[in-house]
Amino acid sequence: MKTFHVYQVDGSHDGPLGIYSSKKKALAAAIAYVVSSGDDNYRIDDDSWDTITSVSNDDNSADVTQWRVK
Repeated sequence: MKTFHVYQVDGSHDGPLGIYSSKKKALAAAIAYVVSSGDDNYRIDDDSWDTITSVSNDDNSADVTQWRVK
């Protein structure tokens, strides 16, 4: 059985934002959500968990969670 990954993006104020088949697209959506507050500065923290990458600024945050699907 083949295993692959999907990436779920959750916004701090809006909940689930989408499911993506690539981490690159998921991170782009998370960054777009975070900077939509008008603050173009953001931080990416991918060191805290193996399966979660956080994108944040002073106003918003978004988490990209990696899920393994069989």
